[in-house]
Amino acid sequence: MSMKKKILLPLGAMIVGGSAILGFANQALAGWVIAGPIWNNEHAKERCPQVCSSVGLRWTGHWYTHDPGKNSVCDCVGQ
Repeated sequence: MSMKKKILLPLGAMIVGGSAILGFANQALAGWVIAGPIWNNEHAKERCPQVCSSVGLRWTGHWYTHDPGKNSVCDCVGQ
């Protein structure tokens, strides 16, 4: 069974790291990208596609809140 590595990319990292992070994210083919607070599934459907595409990835449909009311992450994969 193949295990994919997941990485955590802060949304602001794209601005700081530019193409270096984009290249790494695409190489990894997956990542949890910080999205700020996400309140429910409907909000995730609006927020996560934008968050993932901002780092050159696409949303898998999965998300997770690790700090309620403050921060959630979107599960993103290579295009």
